[in-house]
Amino acid sequence: MALVQRPRALAAGTMLLTLFSPLVGAKLHSRMEASDGVIPEWKLDMRFNPSKLIEPIDEESTKYEEGVDTSVYAPGSETPMDPMAMSGQPLPAFGSTPSQDTGACPMMKLPETIQLLAKDSTVSGQTGKWTTLGNVVLGNWVQNFWAKSWQSVFAKSVDGRLAMKIVPMNEVELHKTYGWKAKALNYPNITAMDMSKEVATPIVEQVYSTADTFVIVDCDNVMLFVVHFLPGTPMSTDIYDRYGQLIAHSLDDPVIARSQFVDTYGYLLATAESPGLFANISREDMPVDESKGNILPYVMHFEPGGYTNASRLLDEDYRWVLSTAVQVRAIREGLGSREPGLSVASSVTAWFLLAVLLFCIGWLCIAFYHMVYPRSSGRRSANPFIRGAEKQSLLPGLVPTKVI
Repeated sequence: MALVQRPRALAAGTMLLTLFSPLVGAKLHSRMEASDGVIPEWKLDMRFNPSKLIEPIDEESTKYEEGVDTSVYAPGSETPMDPMAMSGQPLPAFGSTPSQDTGACPMMKLPETIQLLAKDSTVSGQTGKWTTLGNVVLGNWVQNFWAKSWQSVFAKSVDGRLAMKIVPMNEVELHKTYGWKAKALNYPNITAMDMSKEVATPIVEQVYSTADTFVIVDCDNVMLFVVHFLPGTPMSTDIYDRYGQLIAHSLDDPVIARSQFVDTYGYLLATAESPGLFANISREDMPVDESKGNILPYVMHFEPGGYTNASRLLDEDYRWVLSTAVQVRAIREGLGSREPGLSVASSVTAWFLLAVLLFCIGWLCIAFYHMVYPRSSGRRSANPFIRGAEKQSLLPGLVPTKVI
């Protein structure tokens, strides 16, 4: 049965890409010739030799790096630091972290087709969930407008444990914190796809100065992936591994809320569309719900993997990477250029509370001063700390003095 479903799934994906881009369609046809039944070497390494770094697939995959302008790289050393340098444990360019391996940070395994939904949006934040088409909950996400970094999104497993954080961070901060920088900005296959339909922002140096950048970390703040949201209409997405290698790029329809993710070879990885796959509803006609933060619901379908040089993003253990990128982008688009009122209110509240705290400290200082140096009641007193009263002489023959 599985052997019958695989050609049907590939045929459906081929039809979609042929309509969208002849170039992508041709790439997808070539995948159907891939051999089946052979376990890829990278899967064996991930299971039995997880510390092994991924080597380039072939010479063609690295040719584009020659002569690339590196002026947009973050300042610092020329050699990227190991993201796990602080812990002393090397990680492969694409793989799980120690906390994920031990179960401290749960891994979110997803089926081939999922729904990305928003549940509610209030003055304090937003929440949502990932479900199957049968509405079985697979995970949840939350955004806290009270937080200083209110743009951060926290993804949780179905049992409520924190799985990962998606945190906004610019290029300089990324290099300073993790030693991260993009390896190259020119990918011929992807650029050709972008230019053939002109549906996405080409990968050029200028866009990175204004791109929204998010780093995906596990629950212990160990880097996993980096996501670039390139400005434009529609917003385009680039996903990098922890060593700066581009692993996925989105081709976005300018009319319909549909994104197709491809790898650097041009193979289709997944398709996300709102409100559902093949709904073909234009963005202008898309209904929005203010009670859900104007966040569009998406249905996302992943292509079958297992072929030669297949991306690990197709594995059920890593489908959450593309799902996270789509969800965060939907949140960003729903919010637009406006800033949540509570994030502004929280800043005002913080300054107000600071002013109240300083006033209380000053009032306490004055109160303690009057407790130590009380005012005179007009009578003589032996208390040497009474202000404005004549101190009674404690020894005969001494003239009492007035306390200053």
